[in-house]
Amino acid sequence: INGLDAGRYQLDIDGEMILHATAEEFAKGINLASNATPMMKQASKVMELTIKRNDAHFTKWRNVDFMLQGYPSTTKASAALRELTNEIGKAQRRAAMPKRHALKISAMK
Repeated sequence: INGLDAGRYQLDIDGEMILHATAEEFAKGINLASNATPMMKQASKVMELTIKRNDAHFTKWRNVDFMLQGYPSTTKASAALRELTNEIGKAQRRAAMPKRHALKISAMK
C-alpha cells in the first residue's frame, strides 16, 4: 500500500485488529499469512473438516469394507460411514466458499 503518510498504522479485517505496521512496511508489502486473519481461521476450519472427512473415508474403507467383509451388518455400516463422509464433505465445501472481507487501515495516535 503506497501513499500513506509516515507513521504507524493498524490493519483491521472484518473489525478485528490484525497488526500494526509503519507506512514504510505497508509500502514494502506485508505477508498476512503469518497472522491470525479471518481468512486463516476459515482455512483452518476447511483443513479440520478435510481431516475429518479423510478419517471417516479411511475408517469405512480400512476398518469396515476390508476388515469386516462378510458380516451381515457390514453393508449397513459401510453405507452409514459413506453418508457421514458425504455430510462432512458438504460442510467442507460450505466452509471453503469464498467470503468478502472488509479491510481498514487506520493511523495510530
